[in-house]
Amino acid sequence: MTLTTQSTPVIRSLHYRDLDAIDRLIGSESGFATQDQSCGSSAQQIAMARRWYGPLKCLSLFPNPLQHAFSAYVAEGISGLRGFIQVSPFNQAGTTWRVERIVAGNPQLWPAEELPRASQEALSSDVASALLRHCLETIWRARLWLVEVDISDKLGIGLYRTNGFQPLAQKTYWSLDAALLASLAERSVNLPNLRPVSNADAALLYQLDTVSMPPLVRQAYDRQIADFCAAAGYGPDRIVIDPSVVRGLGYYTGPVFEAELTFEIKDEKGRPRSFGSVAGGGRYDDLVKRFTGQAVPATGISIGVDRLLAALSA
Repeated sequence: MTLTTQSTPVIRSLHYRDLDAIDRLIGSESGFATQDQSCGSSAQQIAMARRWYGPLKCLSLFPNPLQHAFSAYVAEGISGLRGFIQVSPFNQAGTTWRVERIVAGNPQLWPAEELPRASQEALSSDVASALLRHCLETIWRARLWLVEVDISDKLGIGLYRTNGFQPLAQKTYWSLDAALLASLAERSVNLPNLRPVSNADAALLYQLDTVSMPPLVRQAYDRQIADFCAAAGYGPDRIVIDPSVVRGLGYYTGPVFEAELTFEIKDEKGRPRSFGSVAGGGRYDDLVKRFTGQAVPATGISIGVDRLLAALSA
């Protein structure tokens, strides 16, 4: 059978009308499909997109925590939709992105009994490469790209290697039976050497973190202060990163911070304003050394008692 050359597909953002065609692509056994093992199922993602497409589309138009909650692109050819890719930021700073899933193919073009499986995969891989290259070229914020591929997914590994991806690390997923977990939870463990972590352990923890994570992996995570805040459960509505904040004392050696009360009060002239700062502090690794001669990493905070009393009476 002669294999005809298909026209170059047009890559564009996903529209609501594309969801039915994507469902058919995902459900087809022909073509090409690869998915990040750490992401949810394709069916769940499509169901979420159907339900929340309008709000997600509006949120994608301006900077906010959910701006890239569903970033997806499609490849459209003469005969219809030929491929789909979904990507998302991997870290809070948006410097590293990951490919969540790629699906490519067009069952209307090649019934399984007419076109060999290898030919279907070759045509679909070209579409998948076009989708991947589009993301690499247009998402300018991404300095690094990550993808998690099953070692048995030869097509997926071939696709990413062809487009410049290199192996970074190996991950193993494992699980324990619920009955075994319940029996382990009933055991009492005697660990006399455990003690709470304190500021004195900061240098040791940093060394352990550095040794346990290769440089390339650290670069991929590119962890920022906002990442640690989010991991602790504090979003941008509670903690704001503002590089313009300074404190007037010279012993600070790292980030400084202020705690503010945002409820509204009246000033002396009766004008509304927020209450303002009640505490402040920061990092000062050399301050303890000035008095004891011992280098001790430290972070501290001072609280304005009179300000707190005024807030309580406001």
